[in-house]
Amino acid sequence: MPNNRKRRSHIKIVFATILGCLTIGVITLFICQILFPRINITTKLTDNNQNTIIVKAEEPAKPLNPTLIDPNLPQATSLPILMYHFFYDSATGGTGEDGNWIDAKTFDEQMKYLVDNKYYFPTWDEVDKFIAGEISLPENSIVITADDGNPTFFNLAVPILTKYDVPATSFLITSWTDPKNVTTNKDLITFMSHSHAMHKGGCEGGKGGLFRCLDRDKAITDLKTSREIISGGEVFCYPFGDYTDQSVQELKEAGFKIAVTTEYGKAEPGMNPLLLPRIRISQNTNLTSFINALE
Repeated sequence: MPNNRKRRSHIKIVFATILGCLTIGVITLFICQILFPRINITTKLTDNNQNTIIVKAEEPAKPLNPTLIDPNLPQATSLPILMYHFFYDSATGGTGEDGNWIDAKTFDEQMKYLVDNKYYFPTWDEVDKFIAGEISLPENSIVITADDGNPTFFNLAVPILTKYDVPATSFLITSWTDPKNVTTNKDLITFMSHSHAMHKGGCEGGKGGLFRCLDRDKAITDLKTSREIISGGEVFCYPFGDYTDQSVQELKEAGFKIAVTTEYGKAEPGMNPLLLPRIRISQNTNLTSFINALE
């Protein structure tokens, strides 16, 4: 009998130990999934059209569009797409050559403002669907773009974008810059096309951009070449902001879904997705004028 009691007592201790370990493991897994949403977390949501959306977070996922979770949240009626070009650092004596240059300190203030005010940064796929009227976006939504792929963007702007975890698009002239040779934060920076070799003059009218009068076959070859180098980018930025009806048609034939111009304004549902306006941010854009431009 004493041996049986000892055996039962020993079994109870082992069982309690196993149960305790399992409990601790479950609690730890639960906490980790909350703090680090990575692999094997699946969420089912419903958009405004009652379509089921399954989101799998395999890496720390991009924040989900809040209006898909709660369609009663304030929704955007328009979308500012910001246009930057070149950057300089006044702290080290740098100066801007013209209005297309912006001080890194000013850029930092602008990105901090967006993050502090909880702006949402949609993907281009979300922009496409927003323009088509298929989805809503939160009231404070915005897209950051920078033209030309200038080294100052990667050297000065990207560290600031990384600091605030803000995604942005770099429109590359692929005959100048091959994205495979660019070392940058590719978790945040998306490469899209600014043409392959059409960022040059040669045409009358507009700003003289070559795209306006280039032979159709040559233009489509250029566009497809840039897409191949970027590995499938479907967003285009018109060189010099110049385009014609033929240019727009050529973009369609080359497989582009969205294109941005240099015309001032905000993107709105129902617009031609291949002619979206942007808001130019210049050297004279201080924080007050920046905020006013977003309103």
